[in-house]
Amino acid sequence: MCGIAGLVLGARADSAAPELLETALSLQHRGQEAAGIACASGQGPTRLKKGLGLVLDVFGDDDSLDGLSGSMGICHVRYSTTPTSLPDETQPFHAVGLEGLTFAHVCSNIPLHSIPINHPQNGQILNAHTLCEELEETLYPVISSPSSSEALLALLARSIRQTRQNHAPRPLSTLSTLRPALETIYSHCLGSYACVAMLSDSPGDSGIITFRDASGLKPLVWGRRELHPGQTDYMCASESIALDRLGFDHITDVLPGQAIFFPSPPTTTPPTVMQIVPPRSYTPDLVEFLSFAHPDSSMDGINVHAARKNMGIRLAATIRSLDLHTTIDTVVPIPDTSTSMTSALALASSLGKPFSMGLCTDRYISRPSTPAQRQRARRKLTPIRSEIRGKNILLVDDSFIRGSGGRRRSRSVVRMVRKAGAKRVVLGSVAPMVRVGRGYGVGGVEREVAREVGCDEVVFLGVRDLVEVCWRGRGLSPSTSPNPSEGEGKGESESESQSQSQTPIPIPIPIPSPSPTPEAAPDVKLTGIEHGVFSGEYVTDGVEEFINRGMGPTSSQ
Repeated sequence: MCGIAGLVLGARADSAAPELLETALSLQHRGQEAAGIACASGQGPTRLKKGLGLVLDVFGDDDSLDGLSGSMGICHVRYSTTPTSLPDETQPFHAVGLEGLTFAHVCSNIPLHSIPINHPQNGQILNAHTLCEELEETLYPVISSPSSSEALLALLARSIRQTRQNHAPRPLSTLSTLRPALETIYSHCLGSYACVAMLSDSPGDSGIITFRDASGLKPLVWGRRELHPGQTDYMCASESIALDRLGFDHITDVLPGQAIFFPSPPTTTPPTVMQIVPPRSYTPDLVEFLSFAHPDSSMDGINVHAARKNMGIRLAATIRSLDLHTTIDTVVPIPDTSTSMTSALALASSLGKPFSMGLCTDRYISRPSTPAQRQRARRKLTPIRSEIRGKNILLVDDSFIRGSGGRRRSRSVVRMVRKAGAKRVVLGSVAPMVRVGRGYGVGGVEREVAREVGCDEVVFLGVRDLVEVCWRGRGLSPSTSPNPSEGEGKGESESESQSQSQTPIPIPIPIPSPSPTPEAAPDVKLTGIEHGVFSGEYVTDGVEEFINRGMGPTSSQ
């Protein structure tokens, strides 16, 4: 998933690095593989520091920010979907062949020569192979590490350089070179992305540009802060939590297909909002609300914590409709994620059952993000036998979004709970079953999974239910477009069929004042939630080819 942020301070004498460090810590939940910060002033070279590990592993020393001078900067935290992490895959990246351009991208950073099973909408450029071939044919120095991020950066850098060369010797403003480059990005890059780039090679015309994919799949917000009269700071980030913690207000979402340029310093010129591609209705990624996002964030008007509470309430309704609630004595969350904890509390309250922290964690073992770490994490959970022995336990989990690794984790926990003396174990998943590319057929999925993980019953929250509860995080009903596939989930409530016939509710997303240009307030509607990882019905074209290239033939689904 990864996390990005950009910061432009109103006073050139101030340093952006300390607040970028705090921002990276605020986004740590989005990536634990690597972290990086780049700063510049627009009147000198860009300073960059990055490395493998958590944010404080890279920037934990007292002098870790020494040398990162400049009143503007960007930061990145990396989440990898590959077994290994390499130093040259850490971001931000310097552009090859274009001094003064530094770039970070919300992306799984999957090596192009080895695409594994993963969620294609995790900030992935689906046609990165083609982009690299095209760049190599033009003899442009492409990448130092084979990732979607560097392919995208190379395309951006080449476009900026070509625009400058075409107008030489007459110098162009940064905005005059950025717009054609961004049009190239949107016309060439297929997939989902949220990006931030810093341009520091044009004194008096430097700044930060941030932009979001045309479908609005990956989250991106921006806001402003006035600490002193006449001195305004601007910031963009993957999630609102990062801006909230630094006192920014007027926070709003970057719209799909939109780019925002923050000049440095911004004292005389407000940000420029550019709608690069025609505005259209859009659908943010469901997995953000289920797993990736911080509970205190709001994305596209949807409160993440409220959505996760509603997941538990809806899963309780599903369990009740199957008459399984009568056999449950205690509700126990599987720790490590705020989703399972929040959902389990709401579920227990809805069913009128006791909630118990029947599994405790060793907080001195870090959050698992690689296979080796997941192996060690099995030592992290310990059952509290007095809460489990002789009882019928409902375990609440969200790890099925992680595919086979999630099922292995669930199997390990179920085995642990049985050894602690549970009479019966039911597994309730707030994540629907990931059916795309899996060997399970449409029928009998729950029985197959129950046998695989060793529990008596497994109940999945249905795709339609999950989409609806995310919408209820903003107090509105879901749109009918796009609809999940028929037959998803077990025991989905009757209210689903009613919700599918409701009229879509258009939701205009406001832009904070001042509005720099007339195109800053396009008529863009949030009309649904992207659920392709569960249903196979992706918003972005080309996902099926991407999956087949990385996984081979998919299942009958």
